[in-house]
Amino acid sequence: MDEIERIKQALRQIVQQIVASGRPISGEVRQALTLAMEHARNRITELRGEPIPAGAEQLWALAGENRQAFQSYLQSVPNAGLNALSNEPVRRENVEDRLAQRITSPAGESEDGIAKAGLQSSNVYGFSYNPRNSKLFVRFQGGGVYEYEDVPPLAFKLFQQGAIPAKTNGQNRFGRWWEGKKPSLGASFYNIIRDRYPYQRVA
Repeated sequence: MDEIERIKQALRQIVQQIVASGRPISGEVRQALTLAMEHARNRITELRGEPIPAGAEQLWALAGENRQAFQSYLQSVPNAGLNALSNEPVRRENVEDRLAQRITSPAGESEDGIAKAGLQSSNVYGFSYNPRNSKLFVRFQGGGVYEYEDVPPLAFKLFQQGAIPAKTNGQNRFGRWWEGKKPSLGASFYNIIRDRYPYQRVA
């Protein structure tokens, strides 16, 4: 008996035991059963080799393999299929697990002494911040490192988290963005850092 049949048989036995007990099902048990069914369905889907939803791989890479950012992108991307995935936690976790096994970001990648940001951005390559002197260094995708002075820790934190959603749609050779995309390093840079603090190009 293969694994799919074993899963189906186990689910049938559970249902039969519940029916045979003759007792009403509590909300807690019903919730646990629903979760078990979702896990079983997703495991069967995985075993059958059903494809990962189109566009999910790109969003996973864009999120820097961060599950919270991935979920946020699923909710905001203009794609009904991916939006639906965001509302199915067990299926989403299954997709995330499969993507995590297939895609691995290069470790320790850096340019001009600036480490690549965890979140993929079509504008910002990476950044570093020194809270002792409030200096922020930002390297852009097209090249060039800029030093920003007197950047408060809170402003840096909001930028680092990509707290401001994108206001437009577009793409370039470094990636794609859409209105409402969050987290967004580019939108956060333009709204929180750019032209607000003294800066100079250093590389």
